[in-house]
Amino acid sequence: MVLFVSSDDFQTLSCIEEDLPLKSKQWKIMFGRMSINGLTVILKNLERPVYKKVRKYKGTIQKILDSKLEEKRLQDIEAKKMARWSKLTDRILSFVFHNPKSISLGEDHSPMFSGASREYKDKSIYVKYSIVSSAMGSGRCDVTVKVKGKTVFDAHGSFTAYPYNMQAKVHTKGSWEKIFPRKSKVKNETVSGRRKRVTRRVD
Repeated sequence: MVLFVSSDDFQTLSCIEEDLPLKSKQWKIMFGRMSINGLTVILKNLERPVYKKVRKYKGTIQKILDSKLEEKRLQDIEAKKMARWSKLTDRILSFVFHNPKSISLGEDHSPMFSGASREYKDKSIYVKYSIVSSAMGSGRCDVTVKVKGKTVFDAHGSFTAYPYNMQAKVHTKGSWEKIFPRKSKVKNETVSGRRKRVTRRVD
């Protein structure tokens, strides 16, 4: 049994099975609206008699599928980058917020919004962040890290209780990232038959 992930898949496959007299341009539009799963179903079933009318569009369907797969691949790469940037931002915010050397640049609170901005300076590193959270659930986060005056991390994204969907305009990887500790996670593990609380670094 095939489960289709979109109504466009169902609509197009229904048109094929009902043998509707659609024009070439109409078929191409419908194929373009389909999901990766739906297009894959068509290509795998082209030899079935019910798909005879659309066999001539095999090349077109394959091109559309290839394009969607490439788009998904790029989206997955970007999603992984954003996840890494979000975790790094969270480490930076936690470090600066809890560091006694950091300085508050201002805070603003209201029933609907709250915001805060801080900076941290120490020898060759400079960090500044500003966050705005909302009672509606959406907020914003901006963070900048400089090493010896050079920007090595400049990112912005969303914020609720933590940063997410961070996008970096600048991210120069280096040893400076080690300044911001990875968060610890405590969990129970069985060691030599006994339950033991173990703290591990996670990112």
